[in-house]
Amino acid sequence: MPKLYIYVKSVIILRIRKLLRNGGMENASETYIWEGQDLGEALRRRRRFLQIRQADAAAALGFSPRLLSEIENGRETVAYGKIMRYAGYLGMDIVIRERG
Repeated sequence: MPKLYIYVKSVIILRIRKLLRNGGMENASETYIWEGQDLGEALRRRRRFLQIRQADAAAALGFSPRLLSEIENGRETVAYGKIMRYAGYLGMDIVIRERG
């Protein structure tokens, strides 16, 4: 099966899940993504907000630090499955919706 790659060309909305102290969920904030660099920057901001070092996140996911750097710098040829795993690790959902 060929690897699928993400090319961020349409509007993608990241729903950042904010966990409350009691374990519940509150309304998610949204970031509109227009290109790969926007997606990478949103993931980087979230990682820094959580005070997670890039090397620690890479180790927890079994990724190389270079791969996380490529994701956060918006490289558009990174397999989308890896981006989705990274977003999930950071407590984020990636949602695609129709414009209209």
